[in-house]
Amino acid sequence: MTGSDPVSSSGLAHEAFFYTNLDGFLAGTLPFLRTGMDNGEPLLAAVPEPGIDALQTALGSDADAVTYVDMTLAGRNPTGIIPTVLQAFADERGKTLLDVAFGWLLSRPTVASVIAGATTPEQVDANVAAATTRLDAGALATIDRITQPARAS
Repeated sequence: MTGSDPVSSSGLAHEAFFYTNLDGFLAGTLPFLRTGMDNGEPLLAAVPEPGIDALQTALGSDADAVTYVDMTLAGRNPTGIIPTVLQAFADERGKTLLDVAFGWLLSRPTVASVIAGATTPEQVDANVAAATTRLDAGALATIDRITQPARAS
């Protein structure tokens, strides 16, 4: 991890670095997070709990600029990783995951309508409310980066 933009025109790149101890972890992670902070980007650190504590301590007063997900929990089921990241994204914006899903789907030029099932009046109300969600271009680009698989070069 070099602090450079890990997103290329081919999608989200999962960059990795190797470390042997907590100091090595922080040396590789902190510059990346600081670059994101400097650029005003939303930040999510999905790492095991000891890393969360270390990052929060090292970031000090800037620690609140990062959303943290404990990967020992989120990573237990790999199919839950993207929804976990999207939930953190929604939480940062005061939205529900349903709002984000509707907002993203309705922004697609090929989607004429979103049909969502409902079995209770509360679900109908939630679906109607979510259908009014509009996401700005930056939020839509972030969701695209989160969900688009990287393509082999």
